[in-house]
Amino acid sequence: MADKLAITEDVFVEVSEFRGAPRIDIRKWFDNKGEMARGKNGLNISVDTWNDFVSKWDEIKEYVEQELEKIK
Repeated sequence: MADKLAITEDVFVEVSEFRGAPRIDIRKWFDNKGEMARGKNGLNISVDTWNDFVSKWDEIKEYVEQELEKIK
């Protein structure tokens, strides 16, 4: 899998272009008869949204951890 960053064995981050604009794609891939295939489950966001996400990472992480504690 060239030009992708593995987060897990089946989740990858990829930078691509759509209609002339760069996009960040975080997506599950699956084994399709020995070939890795792009799944439907994922997130495809603009660079601006990615930058917002990254700048709020600490806040996002704290929120997720708090919400997970409520479920336990």
